[in-house]
Amino acid sequence: GEEPAAAAGMQDGEGGAFDLVTDALFRPAPNATPPAPDPNAAGPSRGEMRDEVDRLLARGIARGEIVAEDRSYVAQLVARETGMPQAEAEARVNTVIDRTVEEAKRAADIARKTAILIACLTATTLLVCAVGAFWAAVRGGDHRDNNRDLGPLWS
Repeated sequence: GEEPAAAAGMQDGEGGAFDLVTDALFRPAPNATPPAPDPNAAGPSRGEMRDEVDRLLARGIARGEIVAEDRSYVAQLVARETGMPQAEAEARVNTVIDRTVEEAKRAADIARKTAILIACLTATTLLVCAVGAFWAAVRGGDHRDNNRDLGPLWS
């Protein structure tokens, strides 16, 4: 038999960026019988189809929204591959895509807040270092100019 990675169009253990999403989209419905693969059928293989859906999702996530035309096309693919009615496929696509877009927005928000926190911590650290350098320069200049003993500070 064919290995699962090869069946999904992956080579050398590599997968698409949205494998979990495409898995959720193309999971057979409990009440539907997916059509048997036709080796003589024209068109993209299942792996190529999944890769195309990955690209559509990536473009949509980058824009913050997946356009209706792409949603409709993905719903047609889901209906064809799972054997479920078109309306049910459209509902699944809308649910999965909306959830994915929201998760991506949440992840981007967390990344933004983390970047702000790191920037603030970096600025604070640089300020503390600048104050320490200024203090050391004043003490060193005083020692040089007035030959003052800095005592236990430099021992």
